[in-house]
Amino acid sequence: MKSTANVFVRISMALIFCLGMLVTANPVASARDHDKGYRKRCEHECDDRYKQQKRECKDRKGKERHRCEQRADRERHDCKDGCRR
Repeated sequence: MKSTANVFVRISMALIFCLGMLVTANPVASARDHDKGYRKRCEHECDDRYKQQKRECKDRKGKERHRCEQRADRERHDCKDGCRR
């Protein structure tokens, strides 16, 4: 009797393990495909925002323009970094 119960427990544990592996494997593969499209779209939006900010910086003069351009560069870097996560 003990051996039958022991075999049943082992088989059920193996099935649970296999089902768990299948459940965790599928969402990861589909999430990677989704992330690629999202990342490209997000980075494109960051570049568009950066170009708009650079256009706005052209109206300024001297150090104020330089600071504006640096701020735009920093914001684009932060935005693209956010797209990678």
